[in-house]
Amino acid sequence: MAPHTASPRAHPGILESLTSRPQLHSIVAVMVVLQQGPSPLQISHVLGISWRDVHQDLHTLPEEFFDSSSGPPEHYYSEVHLSHSVKNRLSDPSQCDSEFWVDTPKWHALLAKWCLRSNGRYNARDIFYANDFWAYHVCRSRPSEDLWDTLRQSPVPCRLTSHAALPAVIAWLEQVDVDDTRELSSMYKNCYRVRVSAAAAGERVRLMGLPIGAVAATINFHRLDRPYPGRKPPDAEQKALQTGVRYSDFLTMP
Repeated sequence: MAPHTASPRAHPGILESLTSRPQLHSIVAVMVVLQQGPSPLQISHVLGISWRDVHQDLHTLPEEFFDSSSGPPEHYYSEVHLSHSVKNRLSDPSQCDSEFWVDTPKWHALLAKWCLRSNGRYNARDIFYANDFWAYHVCRSRPSEDLWDTLRQSPVPCRLTSHAALPAVIAWLEQVDVDDTRELSSMYKNCYRVRVSAAAAGERVRLMGLPIGAVAATINFHRLDRPYPGRKPPDAEQKALQTGVRYSDFLTMP
């Protein structure tokens, strides 16, 4: 079946409903910036509304608004896609009237903060999406104090699974270049160096044929590069601090 090629301008009544129904506009905006086909349930998690409301609102859109591979969602977990032509027009202010336009940096920022605030998340689709696309959304977000605060508080950027994404995030932060981003860039550079060094140390231990516990011991030293606000360092690390041994020194030991 050929893909739908509906133009938003071909449905003025539907477009008017996007301005008179902010919830529907938010649902469509989230679908425009999400990088994988969401379900009504996932959209509801992002926006903090009922999946039933999402499901009902999506069924008010004409079929031509959806990609031919999905159509309107059947269930709360059904994957749903807008057609490419609709997404392109709604995200391009030169092709869409201002009142219908999806301000993509605003919605990328919302998705970025949602991905970074991972505490208590249990839905597998949400977990995998947040892990895979947090950096994509951060690098396309409108800069704001709220975004900087979320980045500071989130454990996601310094997780091992985020290692490959950090260089792009660091480059974006340096391009924005304000006090907050300089602080975050420095923190992430340190995190990235620690991961690279830990990986190199693990490889050295593997080549030396030492037990896996030795790998854990070397990687554990990365905590020496971080402050201990309100708590005492573990005994082994306290001893290392007292003797002046740093993780970087440990890597160069014969």
